[in-house]
Amino acid sequence: MLWRNSPDSFGLTSKLLHWVTAALVFGLIGLGLYLANTKVRLDQLHLYGWHKATGLLAFSLILLRVAWRIISPPPEVIGTAGWQSVVAHWVHRLLFVCTIAMPITGWVASSATGFEMSFFGLFSIPLITPVSERLEDVFFALHGIIGRLLILLIILHVAGALQRQFVKRDGTLKRMWF
Repeated sequence: MLWRNSPDSFGLTSKLLHWVTAALVFGLIGLGLYLANTKVRLDQLHLYGWHKATGLLAFSLILLRVAWRIISPPPEVIGTAGWQSVVAHWVHRLLFVCTIAMPITGWVASSATGFEMSFFGLFSIPLITPVSERLEDVFFALHGIIGRLLILLIILHVAGALQRQFVKRDGTLKRMWF
């Protein structure tokens, strides 16, 4: 298996970045929903730290994915035309936009709280905004809205992949699997 993408399939680098990022995003959504629906308790503060640090890790991988798509463009889309092609194109683009916007809005909101953030205890993450209850409220609200949109986009993405695998049987999913 090649590291780079070919005209017919995704390379190992793209596959690893896709699946590791997907696993992180699924975990972040699950933990984020749990934290959003529970009262803040001292014995759970470490969960917020994990969420923030893992979000920044996912953000780094997503930026790496964007750079990798420029360095090694993905293979051509196979067998899709018309409205399905347009939907697939925009779902992919919006997935990238949301997975970039999510950690940025979370970082801004967390910075506005004034509480120090840490990357898994290895180093401190700089606060990028002044302490502001208004900024905190606005950016946590945006973080939640983008999160809901991201869930919808993931459902569309997975549904499209499953439809292509089991209805069209065009090999699209196979190209992204190992």
